Amino acid sequence: TDSPWRRRLLLVAVAIALYLAGIGTHWRVFPDSAKYLLPADSLSQGTGYAIHGHPHGKYPPGFPAYLALMQHLGMGGMVWLNALMTGMALATLWCGYRLLCEVTTRGSAVAVMLVAALSYEMYQLSGAQLSDIPFMLLVTAGLWSLTRTVRRGRGWLEFGSLALIASCWVRILGIPLAAGAAVGLVASWRASGHRLDRRRIALNAATIVAGAALTGLWLLQRDRAVQAASSAASYAAELSVLSFGSPVEWLWQPLLNAYFGGRSLARLLTGQYLPSALALVLLWLPIGVGAYQSARRRQFILLFAMAGYLAAIFLLRVPLARYLLPIAPGLILFPGFGLRRPGLRVAHRPASPTAPLV
Repeated sequence: TDSPWRRRLLLVAVAIALYLAGIGTHWRVFPDSAKYLLPADSLSQGTGYAIHGHPHGKYPPGFPAYLALMQHLGMGGMVWLNALMTGMALATLWCGYRLLCEVTTRGSAVAVMLVAALSYEMYQLSGAQLSDIPFMLLVTAGLWSLTRTVRRGRGWLEFGSLALIASCWVRILGIPLAAGAAVGLVASWRASGHRLDRRRIALNAATIVAGAALTGLWLLQRDRAVQAASSAASYAAELSVLSFGSPVEWLWQPLLNAYFGGRSLARLLTGQYLPSALALVLLWLPIGVGAYQSARRRQFILLFAMAGYLAAIFLLRVPLARYLLPIAPGLILFPGFGLRRPGLRVAHRPASPTAPLV
């Protein structure tokens, strides 16, 4: 009916107003933010990708290159950068909504993205010069394009492929996410009854995998070169530590990281930290069941992209809440899938995917 949609539109308008009101004129200080702003200054001055004259290799150059471009265009002031970041956050929420509309109802998609919009991490990062929001924008836009094309038989498949490859140049975790999305693209095509041209699907899947792999090789080579010349922090060093682990540690450590990461998941979804054991029961288990339900629905693109992303995080460390933000739409939606059953009713209404959060 019209009345529920009026309420939803009112909530959306309130969320947009809150984001616009949060645009600041000063730098919102985060430790990692300087590691993007300083290389951007170096790039804009033509002295290379460096910090105080020392080559920088840990973070991909995509986001610093964007900041350098803004400085070149005369939009390097904090008010401009903060306003543009807020605009990207709102665009991310829109892309996330359109993505979810392909896998659930419009009402549920609005509810899920409102939970994401009003989360502490999303709101704070929308005014910070960090790579989280640009990365999430590329990821949601890319997954939406792929999912729309497979579901409807038409769409911007090539745009989605390019967006996912571009995400690898913003955050290194875009590499496993893009690879998972490519596998999900092929699986979804097979499940759809081969309605799309096989060569087009194969070409785009291969392009995503090749682009992500080549990006990873380039970043790893540069990272090692920088590490050899200095004692700077390095992803190559973190990966080399894994090589000394036993097979048992390779299997057990990711499970421990996922278990203790439940606190961060609770922080992202509810705004509050929960004990890891409680988060496992209330959040991770429903998400796991929801992922199974998503697989039964043959919604493989979002599912496999999330699986690749989470596997890479848990292999390396216990995630912070902001590291889980790029896949927040799925993390918020899946508990509802996990608790939803045919005939289950809440307050004389069919159970919504957001019922557990309520």
